Amino acid sequence: MIGIFYFERISRAFSIMAIPAAGTRFAVFLKKKNSKSSDNSSIRAREYLYGLDKSILNSPLTLQLNFLYLCVKRINMAIVKNFIDLDVTKSYTYSDYLLWPFPERVELIKGFIRKMSPAPNRSHQTISQNLNFKILNFFNTHSCSVYVAPFDVRLPIKSAKKDSTIVQPDLCVICDETLLDEQGCNGAPDLIVEILSPNNSNHDLHTKFNLYQEAEVKEYWIVEPQEKVVLVYCLKDGHYFGLKPFVEGQIIESLLFPELKVAVDDVFYKA
Repeated sequence: MIGIFYFERISRAFSIMAIPAAGTRFAVFLKKKNSKSSDNSSIRAREYLYGLDKSILNSPLTLQLNFLYLCVKRINMAIVKNFIDLDVTKSYTYSDYLLWPFPERVELIKGFIRKMSPAPNRSHQTISQNLNFKILNFFNTHSCSVYVAPFDVRLPIKSAKKDSTIVQPDLCVICDETLLDEQGCNGAPDLIVEILSPNNSNHDLHTKFNLYQEAEVKEYWIVEPQEKVVLVYCLKDGHYFGLKPFVEGQIIESLLFPELKVAVDDVFYKA
């Protein structure tokens, strides 16, 4: 039985493939296929989506054939409800990622699954809130947007398959509004901040450093809670160079946003 959540995920998966209204048409197809379902939420979802778009009857033959092919392909791909059912040795894309309704948070790194750490500890949450408050307050008077995790960012990685790298930075700043859609950010943010934790320090210091550099994220901040240090890396000619570490008693300065200044003491306040 297929509920509203699955319809939303399937619709999004089709939208990623740039097939107009395919999500709705897929729902129409499933409505007929699952007409005997007794699940009320499924029935409501199917009836709702069925009423959104009736142009399928007037679609060009080519689109109908393409749609039918995609329907069959998607029906044959089981929606994975539990993380343990995923084949972690397999390579995936964003359209696969959208069909995973399990509660665990994951990232895709060049197509391969990386399970994220459990809920961040209190110190991590405090630092995230402190940074978000300071940075959001600064950008309230600018055209850029600020987002905190969980927020999907699809990075353009030239050395990997398209739409195969999806990360959830602790905080990101996006100034190009055309990169934003209902699913998150499709492109490289201008600024990304990651807060280290015992389980992800190598990932953020090495793997994500290289990913963000390749994706041409213009500035990358790494926050080290134990040492109370903030590292700032700026992109130049396709490579990151680091500023001097910012420690307690100092002010973090951004080369990308010269007017953005954050006291290190404020970052680690009550953390």
